This record gives sequence, C-alpha cells and structure tokens, in this order.
Amino acid sequence: MFSISIHEKTREFLDKLPEKVQRATREHLLAFREDPFPRDSEFLTLPGGYTVYRLHIGRVLTIFYQVNTEEKSVMILKIMTIEQAHKEYRRWG
Repeated sequence: MFSISIHEKTREFLDKLPEKVQRATREHLLAFREDPFPRDSEFLTLPGGYTVYRLHIGRVLTIFYQVNTEEKSVMILKIMTIEQAHKEYRRWG
C-alpha cells in the first residue's frame, strides 16, 4: 500500500471545491493507495527532465502527482481545473 501526501496549497484548493467534486476527487486520491498508476493516468516529462503523472477527474479537474515506488509514496503536487491545466501545458511546451 502506498502513502499519500498532499501539498498544502493543493489541500486548500481541494477544500474549496463543491462537496460533490471534493468527494469524487478524494475517492481518486484514496485509490492511489492501491494503484498509483491507473489506466487513465499519463506519464509526462516536463522541461528540465521533471517527471509527473497526470490524471483527469471527469471533465472537471486534473491531478498532477509523483510516485516514489521505492518508498511506496505518492505526492499530490497540484489539482486544478481542466482550463488551468491547459494553460500549464502551453507553458511547458
């Protein structure tokens, strides 16, 4: 089983979401304990060799996270709306 850590600003963002969206997002986050590599996730290599996984939650949110298989840990870096995520992608490209 993997441990899950959430960046403080990410936790604050999550806490401000509508309850239904929070619940669905938390379910996905808890599922990372058993499988941090769900079939819908995508591995990204960003400029500078920085690597993250991306997972879309419905058509509403995107989760960016890193997995340390040796330590069996998942670090949730960012949760943002799909629109915000698309702006981030443009900066990386």
